[in-house]
Amino acid sequence: PEASAQGAVRIALVEAVLGGRVRVDTPQGAVHVTIPPGTSSGKSLRLRGKATDGGDYMVRVEIDVPKDLDAESRAIMERFGDLNPMNNDG
Repeated sequence: PEASAQGAVRIALVEAVLGGRVRVDTPQGAVHVTIPPGTSSGKSLRLRGKATDGGDYMVRVEIDVPKDLDAESRAIMERFGDLNPMNNDG
């Protein structure tokens, strides 16, 4: 079944990687949603019965990537990249 409404929720990079719980405002009121570990930007989460008409409310995840990093955070991210290489060779 298709959702009758949709919205978006912004999450921190650490929540995308490790998972967590975030507040989402829906037409039926605020709810807390579990973000699974490894969630990618653009993933849709279905909130059953949370649209205005009682239908499903789809929430699109948007990851808020930090623009400025201090030296320690940068070093941590570089180390993370070394430990978790992506293979983009197709």
